[in-house]
Amino acid sequence: MVRQLEEKYLIGNHLCFPGKRIFIDSLTRTWDLTDVHLSIWAMHIVCNTVTLECPPESKHFDKSACVTAPNTKNTNQVIPTPTLAAPPAAPATSMSNLIELLLVSMLQQQQAAMVPKVPVLEVPVAVPAAPASSTIALAPVVPTADSLTIPDVPLNDFCAHYHVDPKDREHLEKMEFCPGDDLDNLGPDD
Repeated sequence: MVRQLEEKYLIGNHLCFPGKRIFIDSLTRTWDLTDVHLSIWAMHIVCNTVTLECPPESKHFDKSACVTAPNTKNTNQVIPTPTLAAPPAAPATSMSNLIELLLVSMLQQQQAAMVPKVPVLEVPVAVPAAPASSTIALAPVVPTADSLTIPDVPLNDFCAHYHVDPKDREHLEKMEFCPGDDLDNLGPDD
């Protein structure tokens, strides 16, 4: 759409503004069609709210945004008027300004997406090979407290296995100690 607007409103299309792309309304007010103006207008055309001959109702196309012709020494010069008349633009609303900002943002995103991406050079990285499955040691299975059952071990077998001193063994027999008993309940004398 921007290209169609550029083709319709060529640069230098107004004698008072050489080097500029100008839109003239039915009241002969003039606007410099910058890239922003063209983008906003094009987005409104895509949304079917305006045509190529009628700009959108926007702060960019209201009376305060008009450009005036510079003073010229030749006052006899005839300024051509456009053959196609567009209705005057109504005052812009804050909603239309928000829509215009959204449309400009969308255009910028689309233009950024069209820019070719620079290919990223990939540097080969040496990755060590995975070890064979037979060399991987499996983690030991840790039993939970619920799965542990303490077997009944006679005190004599316990003392023999852990080489408990006979004096200590007698002391354990006196307390009626059984392997697996809670030692936290022992007093300082025990």
